[in-house]
Amino acid sequence: MRDVECNIGMRDVECNIGMRDVGCNIGMRDVECNIGMRDVECNIGMRDVECNIGMRDVECNIGMRDVECNIGMRDVECNIGMRDVECNIGMRDVECNIGMRDVECNIGMRDVECNIGMRDVECNIGMRDVECNIGMRDVECNIGMRDVECNIGMRDVECNIGMRDVECNIGMRDVECNIGMRDVECNIGMRDVGCNIGMRYVGCNIGMRDV
Repeated sequence: MRDVECNIGMRDVECNIGMRDVGCNIGMRDVECNIGMRDVECNIGMRDVECNIGMRDVECNIGMRDVECNIGMRDVECNIGMRDVECNIGMRDVECNIGMRDVECNIGMRDVECNIGMRDVECNIGMRDVECNIGMRDVECNIGMRDVECNIGMRDVECNIGMRDVECNIGMRDVECNIGMRDVECNIGMRDVGCNIGMRYVGCNIGMRDV
């Protein structure tokens, strides 16, 4: 809000948006979108799409080849990759590693481990409705702290994350990343790359064709 800057170029399209250091950098080859509430970062690239999200060290890295999604409440991490899909989740050292070839899902409350996958591998985990469904074609991972959901699919890769309605949808063709603190939304698409950011209706719409 104080430092709201929006620089737009052909190759390096940059859009810096600040509430308190809210930055949104967007480029043609390296599309980057940094978003901060308190160190909320969302980096988005064409080849390396990265989305870092922080509440208190909440990080969500998303890449085209190496899709990574790090999520933290207190060290909650969820790494998601195209070839090596990894999903590390921690409440207190809760870890869930998911891979394409090596699909592994390690889950701990206090060192609870669960190794999984081939084609319809499903793993339901509960803390308070903590669910983690994992499939080969439709890879889904639902995670709840209080309605924390993380859906992951092969064709339609979706990752819903909630603190209090914090949502992050990620798709292969339609890559969408909705992030909410109180209705904080950041939509990211492959063809239509949109980035809507709101604290209280702070919006920044960015498209691939209509940049």
